Amino acid sequence: MRAGIVGPGTRFARCTAPSEYSGGAKGAAAFGVVHASGKSIRQSVLGRKHARFNLGSENIQGVILIDSGADWSAKELITDGLKKLGLDPTQIKYVIISHAHSDRYWGAKYLQETYKARIILSETDWHGIEISPDPGDVKPKKDVVATDGMKLTLGDTTLTIYLTPGHTPGTISTLVPLKEGNQRHVGVVWGGINPQLYGHGVRNGPTLEAVLKTWSESAGRFRDIATKAGADVYMTIHPHYDRAIDKIRAVNYRKPGDPHPLVSKDNVNRFLTILKECTDAQLARLSS
Repeated sequence: MRAGIVGPGTRFARCTAPSEYSGGAKGAAAFGVVHASGKSIRQSVLGRKHARFNLGSENIQGVILIDSGADWSAKELITDGLKKLGLDPTQIKYVIISHAHSDRYWGAKYLQETYKARIILSETDWHGIEISPDPGDVKPKKDVVATDGMKLTLGDTTLTIYLTPGHTPGTISTLVPLKEGNQRHVGVVWGGINPQLYGHGVRNGPTLEAVLKTWSESAGRFRDIATKAGADVYMTIHPHYDRAIDKIRAVNYRKPGDPHPLVSKDNVNRFLTILKECTDAQLARLSS
């Protein structure tokens, strides 16, 4: 038995951000499962503004979500979206929230109350939700506390969660086991976008320099973790940064023997290296 992992819809790290991509993409089979996006990034199956991917199998014991999107879109985009994928939303067992920002957790309360799903955040980001100026009626009840190196197992699928602060004080990133036929892969979900002193009404550190140092350390450490784990799939939560939609389209035209458009150890390493090096450059500029 395996878990259906529906996750994310991380912005590709660049020193300057490109304009938001707004093209559409059809679902495409990959890793023995489905990469599902909706009519466009702004109207994706499992999260407005962020394409979501389903990474599971035909024999599913339960569903793990990575991030929940917004409260006002959760029913349509998660409940109805899972049904379109042939998955049962009542089987949502866990929701990993990568960080305590509205676009990540506002849908969590709906999933908690409707499906009794367990909500997972770091202790620091549970506190971030508590003190944030976000409306109280979208805040989930405190539930599972993620710890560094924590294993989350459902069926024969085990995810590993790591604390990678910087985007928020308690951002978490995740290693996800993937499979395509008899080939096994390891996906990387980097849980943030960029280092910032303030985010969604919450201060992330004493100074911007301190936040940048934390972010750089997180990126370097997680790169080493990902390399040791053999990670070869970057699972984006902001697909316009790494052309994820184009790669998903390319799966539809892949011929036998062709390399998988989403599989590249080099891409994973370069992504996390760019994150660290861009941050180190900002630190150098601040201290000059």
